[in-house]
Amino acid sequence: MATNYASPTVDALTEAQRRALAAFDALLAAHGGAPQRLIVIDAEGREAEVSRAVLGDLLPAVAVAARVLAAEAPPDERELTTTQAARWLHVSRQHLVDLLKAGTIPYRMVGAHHRVRLGDLRAFKGRQRAALRAITRIGEALGYDE
Repeated sequence: MATNYASPTVDALTEAQRRALAAFDALLAAHGGAPQRLIVIDAEGREAEVSRAVLGDLLPAVAVAARVLAAEAPPDERELTTTQAARWLHVSRQHLVDLLKAGTIPYRMVGAHHRVRLGDLRAFKGRQRAALRAITRIGEALGYDE
């Protein structure tokens, strides 16, 4: 069964995906560039060979993405625009700006534009999750667990 993958931005990659991308780029460099064949093996052990046309497009993209990751700031220190931050939190941009102005999430101004650290967004999301867990525990204690 074919799996449809969304095309994530570099920002959306997990640490494991970042390490895998860097390792793949290092493997390519160690073997002098593009391999002649690339075989993908799924979880059930089925093999599929990546066509030369796809391989020709894939490898330069992998190399560029690996260089971008190597050059960027540590993930928590990266600053996002309000649009990027709102997407990361899955809220509207206006709601994010309201949270910033209320002092709920730290930010800084660059000219007339807000910038938000990814680490501050992660901390906010962690506080939200902790509050939801506390509310759930209270509800369960009061018998509202059905």
